[in-house]
Amino acid sequence: MSLYVGGKDNLMVIKVFQAKIPNFGFTSPERPDPVWPQDYQEVANVYLPDITEDEDPINTLELAYRFTNSIEKPWVENANVDPMGPAFTEGRCRSSSVGDIFEIKGKRFKVVNVGFDAIDDTD
Repeated sequence: MSLYVGGKDNLMVIKVFQAKIPNFGFTSPERPDPVWPQDYQEVANVYLPDITEDEDPINTLELAYRFTNSIEKPWVENANVDPMGPAFTEGRCRSSSVGDIFEIKGKRFKVVNVGFDAIDDTD
């Protein structure tokens, strides 16, 4: 499935970062919450239609989340996605999950158990 026709040039980029050692929302002494930015790596750029500053980004985040999950095929094959980083080059890609971070227009959002939470530089 692709949401664009004729190239990515006129689309917004959503950056996707995954924890290098994810805990998937289950914090423990052995698996503490990852710290931004040192415990994360960029794994993909997702290309979707642009949104205005006034629009709620949740629908766009949900689409980006879907495109970075292996549902009907491996997510790295989705036309709207450019995978990158060591996980991709070493063939260790995982689907997006709780704790991962999506960035739209410089604003970051963490995947939580249900949906996304906006985060700031102190999170």
